[in-house]
Amino acid sequence: MVNFHRARMLPHPPFRGWCFWTGGGVDRKIHAATLIDDGVGQTNIRRCVMHELELGKAFTLMEPGPVVLVTTHDGQKDNIMTISWTMVMDFTPVFAITTGGWNHSYAALRKNRECVIAIPTVDMLDKVVGIGTCSGSDTDKFGKFKLTAVPGKVVKAPLIKECLANIECKVIDIVKKHNIVVLEAVATWIDTTRKEKRMVHAVGDGTFIVDGRKMDRRKMMASKLPYGV
Repeated sequence: MVNFHRARMLPHPPFRGWCFWTGGGVDRKIHAATLIDDGVGQTNIRRCVMHELELGKAFTLMEPGPVVLVTTHDGQKDNIMTISWTMVMDFTPVFAITTGGWNHSYAALRKNRECVIAIPTVDMLDKVVGIGTCSGSDTDKFGKFKLTAVPGKVVKAPLIKECLANIECKVIDIVKKHNIVVLEAVATWIDTTRKEKRMVHAVGDGTFIVDGRKMDRRKMMASKLPYGV
């Protein structure tokens, strides 16, 4: 069965179009076409077919910031956890990560209220995945993955020498309902001699996206950017 309805005219004269949907449930599809008049008597047709995606997979469409390693110190030993869901809160050095009791490091993070966000690069991907698939309760992750702990300036949690950058943080809020930990940076370090600088982003289904070409739109965004960025 095909259910068809004509789309309302788009607000700008060169464009007009239609759409209809077919099927139902997980097989539902939206078919759409836009007719574009180029002003010299030619009409181009731009078509698309959108397949309905299971709601349980919606999160794979909006990957957050880069995958990071978060180090903690519980008073006796250091630990590392891999965090895929991260967020920059605003132009101040405030960040958020999603974690909870399922991560062994969370107890130290909640008790001592400090950590280091270490930013790995694509050449460290297998280490990053390995760290995220074992537990600090029975594993020395620094030893197992041959990473070097470096003392920080402000917090007791260590920096990771092999990472591109390290951000020392203090916990300023924990939103328990959503397992969100809000962090404020107190010191930041970056390895300017490192040749590999591409970070990785988790899709959420076991695949990753690597940083690509950087697009510069600083002039267009000048009025929105803080001074010195």
